[in-house]
Amino acid sequence: MFCEKCGAKNEKSSNFCEECGAPLKKGTNKKERKPISKKTKMLIGGIGATVVIVVGLFVLLSNMFTPEKEAKKYFEAIMNQDIDALYHYVDVKKSKLTTKKVFKEVMEEQLKDETDSKEVINYKVTKVSESLDGLYTGVTISYVLEGSSSSKEVTITLAKDKKNKFLFFDNWRIQNGVLKCVENNQLKVLAGSKVRIAGVELTKSDLNKKESTNKFDVYDLPAMFRSEYPVEVTFPFGFAIKTSFMPSSYGKVETIEFDETDLSEKNTQEIIGAIKKNLETIYNGAIANKDFADIKSNFEYKDGDLSDLEDEYNDLKASLLKRTKKLTKITFDTIELRDLDMNEDGMLELYFKASYDYEVKYKDGDEEKTSSDDSTMYAYMTFDFADGYHLVDMDNLNYYFY
Repeated sequence: MFCEKCGAKNEKSSNFCEECGAPLKKGTNKKERKPISKKTKMLIGGIGATVVIVVGLFVLLSNMFTPEKEAKKYFEAIMNQDIDALYHYVDVKKSKLTTKKVFKEVMEEQLKDETDSKEVINYKVTKVSESLDGLYTGVTISYVLEGSSSSKEVTITLAKDKKNKFLFFDNWRIQNGVLKCVENNQLKVLAGSKVRIAGVELTKSDLNKKESTNKFDVYDLPAMFRSEYPVEVTFPFGFAIKTSFMPSSYGKVETIEFDETDLSEKNTQEIIGAIKKNLETIYNGAIANKDFADIKSNFEYKDGDLSDLEDEYNDLKASLLKRTKKLTKITFDTIELRDLDMNEDGMLELYFKASYDYEVKYKDGDEEKTSSDDSTMYAYMTFDFADGYHLVDMDNLNYYFY
């Protein structure tokens, strides 16, 4: 230690200064302080500046992630029809039908319905209502349309996600229904059909093999947006239709059907040709009193069930034989397709009008006479399609000729 009087250095155990004899006061000596280096001063300054920046950034981000800010961004995205921005708000479940490209395809029409077709020239948040538990917030936005004399309102509901953004900030999710994903829907179409949904072709990998049959293909649609999807189907008959499919939140099986309005002129003529050909084969066989076995080859196809057709043919033949006036000739002129449906077995059920000329022979006393006339019939036929139209059933054919 050092003497306070003369400054001489002494042993720590000394009570008096060995140089001047003055008493030494222990514990009062101060260590010399080294001056703070320039590098240390810069480090301390840097730490202070960093703290200020971090605090400022935290405050800035906190203000960015409020429900009001999110609602305004969402409203602006709808107002500007900004697909990229809107896709950010979707809780996307990965699927070939939930990509951004598909989102754009299905949302364009729906976005037109979300806001008026007129331009929004101004808007502001007028009300923010938070639920008692703090998990939901409703943000009301008033907006003015071009040329309008009064404002309109829309309320956007947001829910607080349990997962924060960047660990510290509330994550508010838009709850308005148009942005939901739904799961576990299915599409049922005639086997062998080609299907495109929102421009995406369904393939064998999408098939539900357990539920598909030899007549129907059932496709699994694991995730879709809750919106109207455009659907294009090309059936094995060769004709194609455009329709739409709205997936359900509860999952459902949608069967793609068709009617006569979906047929092209070419398809219609093909079907009319099949009707006419089969009518002539049936009636000519019955006029000649042939057994069904004699004409069966005209209708046979792989795995085809002709039992109903055989019964109807035998009824027609028996009825014609009972007539006093015997049908000897029939020629079908025009066939008009009135109705077309697909039954639960995937077959075409047709209702048509047929115009025809016919001749009958009859006895007038001992004299055999011939007369002719024309008439129409309204009848049904059922066709199975297997590389062509195959008649499997018929009904309401004309049994009476006068």
